[in-house]
Amino acid sequence: MIYSQRLFSIGSLTLGWTHDLVYDCGKPYLERWILWLGFTLRLHKFHKGDDDRAFHDHPWWFVTFPFDPYLEQTPDQPRKMVKALRPHFRHASHQHIVQLIENRPVWTLIVTGSKSGEWGFWQDGQYTPHEQWLAEREASTVGQ
Repeated sequence: MIYSQRLFSIGSLTLGWTHDLVYDCGKPYLERWILWLGFTLRLHKFHKGDDDRAFHDHPWWFVTFPFDPYLEQTPDQPRKMVKALRPHFRHASHQHIVQLIENRPVWTLIVTGSKSGEWGFWQDGQYTPHEQWLAEREASTVGQ
């Protein structure tokens, strides 16, 4: 749900800001405030952790600076704590699942690079574009 947005383009450069709330199966998942400057500066509030069924990647490299710790699962690695109040660099191809500690909201400040591709979900080494994955997830929860 978009609460507000003021975006304009100069050539291929997008400038402005947005504020929106992303839902997962009808429940608040991620609220974000984004400043668009060719790259983005984002303030995220995670209301809940990721769907644990599959890892996801991103359309750009990013640096996250969490204000609260959270847990991160990556392929073939034990779950680890991402410490608060320090930067953490991630490549666009970095696959992970974000999990909250004790279901407390987590705030992060994120700087992203330019978009370098599409993003999606990885399950058993198989890639599914995010639009398809999210539509299938929504359809599987209707009526539950």
